[in-house]
Amino acid sequence: MLVSCLGQGCGSTSAAGSSASGASAGQPAGSGAGGTVPAASGGSSALPDGGVVSSSGAAGTGPASGEAGAVAAGGSNTGGASETAGSAPTGGAAAASGVAGTAGTSVDCEPRRPGYDLVWSDEFDYDGLPDPARWGYEVGGHGWGNNELQYYTDSRLENASVSSQGGLLTITARREAWESNQYTSAKLNSAMGSTNPGAWNQGLLEIRARLPAGRGTWPAFWMMPNDCVEGWPNCGEIDIMEHVGYDAGWVYGTIHTDAFNHVENTQIGDSTFVADATEAFHTYALQWTANRL
Repeated sequence: MLVSCLGQGCGSTSAAGSSASGASAGQPAGSGAGGTVPAASGGSSALPDGGVVSSSGAAGTGPASGEAGAVAAGGSNTGGASETAGSAPTGGAAAASGVAGTAGTSVDCEPRRPGYDLVWSDEFDYDGLPDPARWGYEVGGHGWGNNELQYYTDSRLENASVSSQGGLLTITARREAWESNQYTSAKLNSAMGSTNPGAWNQGLLEIRARLPAGRGTWPAFWMMPNDCVEGWPNCGEIDIMEHVGYDAGWVYGTIHTDAFNHVENTQIGDSTFVADATEAFHTYALQWTANRL
């Protein structure tokens, strides 16, 4: 379940899965730009073998778009779950697993968040690739500024798939050669949907997810501006949820701007401990108003 509810206009969201990179294992978590600390809410569901899912969104001062993907260990603010290089069996799926989704039916913002109207959601109540009307793919293996080892593929079921049984999106990081990379995964962007894109600059954004476990994983749900003409971090970034595998159970929310960012070690954020983050589904959310995250 990925949901955006509006009281006013809002930015777009992203979802990230698992990946492999080589530099992050000793870095502090929360290097992304997050708003609120995720709120925990229960639930559980069967996890497909080898699955890795997280979600991330992108937001800034204007409409933002979301991305989902898997990142390698050493990935930071834009990564999903990451797998430390060499930790996955040769030729097999990376040892990080998680799923985002819900078995519920329709979503209504009003009972839980008075004053909000539902404007965009994906309940993953279909089978196959993520809905192209709602999602597009960030493609490439150049490290994404985070030393990520995986190559993000385009429209490949082995890396991103949806199952109507349980209503699950699964993003999978695989240890396999792809171009010049040794891992593959997927990075989904809500603003790149063909006919129903998601991009907002205020509102309530939520994802319900079970996060992958294991050192090197780095699932995330974050936001970036659709147009970043000023360059990062000047255009801003909101990391709604990040979970770093070597710091199991701690979930981080962080914001980045030109004055406050992880490069200068001035980022603003907070964390909360979710003991069963890798075993049960929880809802991670950002409430974004004109003067508060």
